[in-house]
Amino acid sequence: MTATLSSIRTVAAALLLATVIPPASAQAQTQEPAGVLTLDAAIAIAVDHNRQLKAAQLSVDNAVASVANARVGRFPSFDLSSTAAQSLTQMAFTFPRGAFGTFEGTGPVPGDDVRVTSPRRPLVLAQASVMQPLTQLRRINLGVQASEAALGIEQERYRGAVEQVAADVKRLYYALLSADRAVGAATRTLETSREMEAVIQQRVSQRVVLRAEGLEAQYRVAQAEQARLSASHSRMSLQERMNQLLGRDLRTAFVVAPLALDRVRDEELDAVTRRALDRRHDIREARLKVRHAELEHRAKAAESTPDVSVGLSYQSVFNVDVLPRNYTTLGVQVSWEPWDWGKRRRETGQKANVIHQAQLALKDTEDGVVRAIGDSYRRLQEARLQLGVASLSEEMARERARVRTEQIKVAAVLPVDGLAAQTELVQAGARHQDALSNYWTARADYELAIGEDVR
Repeated sequence: MTATLSSIRTVAAALLLATVIPPASAQAQTQEPAGVLTLDAAIAIAVDHNRQLKAAQLSVDNAVASVANARVGRFPSFDLSSTAAQSLTQMAFTFPRGAFGTFEGTGPVPGDDVRVTSPRRPLVLAQASVMQPLTQLRRINLGVQASEAALGIEQERYRGAVEQVAADVKRLYYALLSADRAVGAATRTLETSREMEAVIQQRVSQRVVLRAEGLEAQYRVAQAEQARLSASHSRMSLQERMNQLLGRDLRTAFVVAPLALDRVRDEELDAVTRRALDRRHDIREARLKVRHAELEHRAKAAESTPDVSVGLSYQSVFNVDVLPRNYTTLGVQVSWEPWDWGKRRRETGQKANVIHQAQLALKDTEDGVVRAIGDSYRRLQEARLQLGVASLSEEMARERARVRTEQIKVAAVLPVDGLAAQTELVQAGARHQDALSNYWTARADYELAIGEDVR
């Protein structure tokens, strides 16, 4: 008696919940018509509007600017400067007797020591110079190549971010496909439960079966209603997450287009691995890091060469009478530090260590990619087989529930057998749903592991 009262309370609560909360179909009728969103369109929208990708693109733009700045070092440098000052002391120059020579008829020039002074007054010094590096060009070119390698690293990181966003879109898209299937399966289970409940209630009214079995059938219908509502809510949550990933209004309604389960081509694992090693962004990034380290090592070694530049300088002095007003010079400037107490040698050794670190990281990345591809490849194969088994199991359970319902109509079996078949159908549906989710997850992981091109 206690069990019967508990069942009645459970059924009443479920019916009240179904009355208060409108079904998902009723909610959908109040919204705008949903458009069809294909997987390729979802990836394209995410690549164009995802906020994380926009931030990653700024790093690429900064690297492009760094390359342009590095190339500037090849060109002549221009320098303009001007100084305005107030003289605090008199500017004096002494020319000794005969400083400009001794000539026949005139004698020494000047004939006596001459002291020339300039009064204390404001003066202005203006200078302009042009310097063209010569021997530094080799080091500058190495720096440009290193900046280009750094740009390549940022571009590969951006490509990796694009692939990650695309993988996230795929996972959500596949989850939505799975959610749509779950809603459909829950709806079919609800229809089957209602059909069986109607047959059992008819038997109860005929006093052929016990009322407890009728309550059990109602309880199964309430459970199916709850399962369908839960599946609909899960689908709405996935839709909002997808809209956020696509960088658009969370309330945008859409439906996903079905995909074939066999879209992934069956290829030999070795062929897939070889192709992935050439196009995976993290491997290409690791290779660029090795090249970047090698270029920086060569640039550091080139610092032992003296810096030689050719320059043109022009100077003007204003408001000083005893100095030349304008003068121009053309010459060669040499700068070299012959003794640095071993600093360059140690720094070059550090750069060599960075090369070795980058090479080790490259090898580790390649091994990790090979392992990830193998793991995802095997998981995908297992998920395919598991999905096939679960699909057949659900079909068997659905057909068995249909047969039991027909048998109950003609009193060939007891209602308890029909309820048992209904329980088996629900369990088989849950197993099929899990297998489908595992398949979509394994497929998304596999496509990310092989570095599938987004565009």
